[in-house]
Amino acid sequence: MSLVRNDIQQLKTLTNDGMSQRTHIAELQNLLGEHLSLDSENISSGKTNNPDIWAITLTDQGKDTMDKIGRVLFQIREEEGYWLNVRQQHTEDNAITSEVASVALIGGVALALFFIVIIRLRLERLQRVVTICAWTGLVYYEGQWIRMDEYLQRRFGLSVSHGLSREASAKIIGEIKESNRPGSERPPARPGAF
Repeated sequence: MSLVRNDIQQLKTLTNDGMSQRTHIAELQNLLGEHLSLDSENISSGKTNNPDIWAITLTDQGKDTMDKIGRVLFQIREEEGYWLNVRQQHTEDNAITSEVASVALIGGVALALFFIVIIRLRLERLQRVVTICAWTGLVYYEGQWIRMDEYLQRRFGLSVSHGLSREASAKIIGEIKESNRPGSERPPARPGAF
C-alpha cells in the first residue's frame, strides 16, 4: 500500500496541471481507501484478523473493485495519451512554422545579397572615369574618340534624340541674322561643328 500511495503521489505530481486527471486520481484514492483499506503495518506484523483483507482478491467485490481501478487507470492513460498527442501535434506545427520561416528568411537574405551584388557591380561600372575632349566634346571610349550620343548608346544602351536649347537657338538665329546683313562677314566656323 505504501508503494501504491507513492505511485499515486507521483501521478499527482505529473498531472498537477490537468483538472480532469486530478478528478480521476481522487476517484482512484477513494476506491483504494474504501475497498482496499489495507494497512501495511497490520498485515506485515500479523496483527489483523479481518478476513476481508485476505479474501479481497478472491471475492466478487474485490474483482469489481479491481475492475473499477482498472477503468480509472485506463481513463487516466487515455487522457494523458490524448494530451500527449495534442502537444506533439502542436510541437510539430511549431517546428514546421519555424522551418518555413527560416527558409523564407534565408531566401530573403539570399535575394537581398543578390541585389546588393548587382547594385555594387552596376555602381562599379558607373564609377569609371569618362574622358571627354575639352575642345570637341568627344568621348574617349574603348580606344576611340566618339560623340557623346554614340558613347551613351554603346555604354548604357540609351537612345539619344537631338534638339537645341533656347540659348543655342537664340545664338544661332542671331548669327544667321548677322550674316544676312549687307556687308557683314561670315563668322568663322566653330571647331567640332558639323
